[in-house]
Amino acid sequence: MKAEVATNGRVAHFIVLGLRIFMGLIFLIAGINGIFQFLPMPRISQEGMNLMKALGSTGYMLPLVSIVQFVCGFMLLTNRYVPLALTIIFPIVLNIFLFHLFLDHNGIVLGTIVFLTNLTLAWVNREHYECIFKKV
Repeated sequence: MKAEVATNGRVAHFIVLGLRIFMGLIFLIAGINGIFQFLPMPRISQEGMNLMKALGSTGYMLPLVSIVQFVCGFMLLTNRYVPLALTIIFPIVLNIFLFHLFLDHNGIVLGTIVFLTNLTLAWVNREHYECIFKKV
């Protein structure tokens, strides 16, 4: 029985490690691409394009998002301040998910996977968030 529990714990550890690396790579590459634009832009709907143009016209929003993606991706890959990285990147992940849910359905699968990955990793690290939800 103890060996079974140890094996399950080891498998869970590797699943969490894989999810963290997956999410870290996605955001590290997305952040670098947002700055240097070396990957082709996927086709998106007119509504999605309107939003991207509006964000781009601010002059600061898209570069800021790219920098945040890069930094959080790096933090996830190096296993440094993971709960903080998950907290900082969550508004971006939520907007990616909602963007694909409401404006451009082409990326809904990846958006959903990243959203669920963020929630799963936050749940695994939930003890780091307890102080936020304690009643004072």
